[in-house]
Amino acid sequence: EVITSPFNYLSSIGGLMLFGNTAVFVDTHADLTVNPFTAKKAVTKKTKAVLAVDFAGNPHDTFEIRRLCDEFNLVYIADAAQSFGAKCFDIPASSLADVLIVSLTTGKTLSAGEGACILIRDPKLYEKLLHFTHPLRVQISLGLDKSPDLVYLNGRINPFSAILANRNF
Repeated sequence: EVITSPFNYLSSIGGLMLFGNTAVFVDTHADLTVNPFTAKKAVTKKTKAVLAVDFAGNPHDTFEIRRLCDEFNLVYIADAAQSFGAKCFDIPASSLADVLIVSLTTGKTLSAGEGACILIRDPKLYEKLLHFTHPLRVQISLGLDKSPDLVYLNGRINPFSAILANRNF
């Protein structure tokens, strides 16, 4: 189970659900970000993470979500695609997350036409992400003679989009 807001974008939860996770939707604050107090009430033995989504430039309460995740030993995932450059009190939005995602698609604060940046604190989580998003890593770790039907996500940005993102940044 992953606790999140019902005001979400399919890309934010699609990858999680592809691998068999269940989204648990909780009430939000007036700014449509996850309410950490209703999120706390939704925690069960099956809960593994909280996905907090910043909405329309409004960052979620990163301090309270961090406390909640620490209390229940949950992974704190932040979708900061709509708050790039925003602050929560005096720190960058979502900067206390274990996994922070910033989208670079059209219409976002930093647009490159496609792609995203994923920042991860834990090296073990980083290796898991590489395993599921990079086909060559999957082949190497499982052996080249294994099934080609393995599900993975294409986690590579087009080089032109990467150049555009760097120039816009």
